[in-house]
Amino acid sequence: MCRHPDGSLATLKRFGVRLVAAAFFAALWPHRSIDEAVAILSLIMAAVCALAAAAGREPVRGRGLTRWDEAAALLAAALLFRLFF
Repeated sequence: MCRHPDGSLATLKRFGVRLVAAAFFAALWPHRSIDEAVAILSLIMAAVCALAAAAGREPVRGRGLTRWDEAAALLAAALLFRLFF
């Protein structure tokens, strides 16, 4: 496996783990449908990613993928789950 000095691979792994965690906890959600729960949890995780990026003073336009990109991808996933499922 290639080592990426810009951290993009780590960002993609974190994104995947967060989506799997959202799906897992959504399955345990008692009162709503799974797709709506995944959308809500993805939205919450996007906010946490944005807060972590702001607290760490991470540049919005870094060399590779950043936590800002991860937050944007989680927001997009939340929107897709909300609109299409």
